[in-house]
Amino acid sequence: MRSRKAGKNWMAIKLDLEKAYDGISWEFIHVSLVAAGIPEGLRKVIMNAISSSTMQILWNGVPSRSFKSFRGIRQGCLLLPYLFVLSMEWLRNYIRHEIRMGRWHPIRLSRSGPDISHLFFADDLIIFGKAEMGQAHVLKDILRRFCDLSGHRISPMKSNMFFSKGVDTRLRDQISQFFGFQKVLNLGKYLGYLFSMIGLPKVHSILNKLQNWDARKLSLAGRITLAQSVLLAIPSYFMQSLVIPKGVCDEIEMIVRQFIWGGSNGKSKPALVGWESICQPKTCGGLGLRYLQDHNTSFLMKIGFYLVSRKDDLCVRVIRSKYGWKSQLPESIHRSHCSHLWRSLSKAWPLISENLLWSVGNGETFREWKDNWIPKVGPLLSYVPAHSRLNLDSTLKDWVLQEGSWNIDMLNIWLPEDIIKRILSIPPPHPAEGDDRIIWARTEPGTFTIRSAYRSLKENTWRPKQDIWKTIWKYQGPQRVRLFLWLVANQRVLTNSERTRRGFGQSSACSRCGHEVEDIMHVLRDCPTAKEDKGITWSCLFGILAWRLWKNRNLLIFQNIDWTSLELIKSSLSWAQNFEAFNTSPKLNVTPPEHLQHRSENWIFLFSDGVVARDSGNGAAGGVVRDRNGNWVLGGYKKIKNRTDNLEVVRILSTEDMADSGSTLIRRVKRLLLSEDQWEIKHIPRENNLSADQMAKIGLYWQNSLRTFEAPPDMVATIFQHDKTFNVS
Repeated sequence: MRSRKAGKNWMAIKLDLEKAYDGISWEFIHVSLVAAGIPEGLRKVIMNAISSSTMQILWNGVPSRSFKSFRGIRQGCLLLPYLFVLSMEWLRNYIRHEIRMGRWHPIRLSRSGPDISHLFFADDLIIFGKAEMGQAHVLKDILRRFCDLSGHRISPMKSNMFFSKGVDTRLRDQISQFFGFQKVLNLGKYLGYLFSMIGLPKVHSILNKLQNWDARKLSLAGRITLAQSVLLAIPSYFMQSLVIPKGVCDEIEMIVRQFIWGGSNGKSKPALVGWESICQPKTCGGLGLRYLQDHNTSFLMKIGFYLVSRKDDLCVRVIRSKYGWKSQLPESIHRSHCSHLWRSLSKAWPLISENLLWSVGNGETFREWKDNWIPKVGPLLSYVPAHSRLNLDSTLKDWVLQEGSWNIDMLNIWLPEDIIKRILSIPPPHPAEGDDRIIWARTEPGTFTIRSAYRSLKENTWRPKQDIWKTIWKYQGPQRVRLFLWLVANQRVLTNSERTRRGFGQSSACSRCGHEVEDIMHVLRDCPTAKEDKGITWSCLFGILAWRLWKNRNLLIFQNIDWTSLELIKSSLSWAQNFEAFNTSPKLNVTPPEHLQHRSENWIFLFSDGVVARDSGNGAAGGVVRDRNGNWVLGGYKKIKNRTDNLEVVRILSTEDMADSGSTLIRRVKRLLLSEDQWEIKHIPRENNLSADQMAKIGLYWQNSLRTFEAPPDMVATIFQHDKTFNVS
């Protein structure tokens, strides 16, 4: 609207409802429930929940008598967002009716783009239309009818109007005076997002929460938690739709670094661990914090993925039509005249496109040689000898035989054996699968995650994983102790030796025993005071005792307080006991009700597992079918309870929307399960699934695609009897 030429006059009105939730009429809510088709019994329950609430007023500190209101929904009511959305449907229908009658003209951002008449989210309302007095009369009549029906009132002082560039000044004044709304040059925010890059909040205003925090009164664990959950979360919200300049990202990271290491009021303290190390994953020796600029790029990749995978969404339709995006997966999206967001998106497009993958449906959309459709392989054209005579524009359905299987003979002509194995692991195209679709290659179900996008950007800079970091983060003890162990493993504890190395210490000697070098091994192992505290082996107490040894050393240096070994041990024991008491949940032994204990009588149990050989990369699957008594069973049953130790498989197959998953295999498995009336899948521990695990390992050595056993094989018989001791449920 800012760049509209003369003759294209548009206006955007941001409405504010006075006490939106308190003013809504109960009669209007009831009418809305009836119009939505809510059953009478449920309507009575909802209306009773709304009308039965009471309230009191504090008068000079004394609560008044309880009284009831006759309109509105109380703040905190769980039904509030649903009821408010229903009420806004009336305003939406009024607008659509006027559009159908030709009296209201919505805005269109491009010739072939969709009409946009309004944006509603709860009580955040924006309405678009032509900047004409006739349109103003239509809109005012719509608002009058809606307010009379619902009990809402428009706040003129808080409602704003924005006009496109070509609207005459006198017409702007006339329309704004007619409504009584304010004219503005920027509508400000909608759902927390800025309409314009103009007025992007400065760093000091984004991070004003630091003014209420004193880093000196917070432990390292507390500062890191606040940095992750609050300070770095603030820019992340804006990053979902904006490209934040590199200078701003660098300044925010600098402020976060200073806060983590205890700096305040503009004064910094030495960083014990470098920012590059902190931004490593926890399994690689870092804290899992993210570089803001790469994090911002991850959100850009999300927008790019939605542009190719969610073509029916309103925002996607608007953007694709505005920039003339017609092809399914273009090689470039560069445009000469575009917004700052689109310019940044076009720069990130190579990163986005290399992580996109075609999911096989009917095989009629993408080209089997030129497009990426096999995970971790890339286009197949690179595996074919040069100057081969191929139809590069043929689609995947041409590789399927009449009976519906892959044309293996044709594949053997052009492709190596390892690539053919990968192709055979993908179900061939079938008309019942619907259209081919684009999915995210970095996750198994094909759904986009910010985590996987960030990983694709930074994994080449990450250090190798080490078991020590996994051990530290699994340590069952206080978070501040866990972080102390992390500093120890990084050799970044400020011992006298480390202080001297950094240039702000004069002596490397131990302040307790006088040893010439006080390093971390001396503090925790070799110093006589550390040796006196040996003999305690609790896993929780180990970390606490190590931290207390270091804390006691600092108390002596800075406060001249010296704890005896007995005091140190008593303090550590007390802390460990309190921690375990407050962080150990009691195990509940729940016996199912009697009427549920016999539900499994006519069911069988399928225990399944998979295995992959690390050297060859070959995989196999195995399973064991048992009755409710644990006996070996083969075939003839329809009621099946599947048990597996793969939690991810259970999660995927238990999720309802996975019937429309990006993975062809998941869609087919889900469709097969939904065709059965009675089935169940549940996660079990690995130790309860050893028989299926052994069967899968046996499968690695069989060339057959499927083999069944009427009785347990010798290699499984003993393990099967072990599994049989576990209750089947």
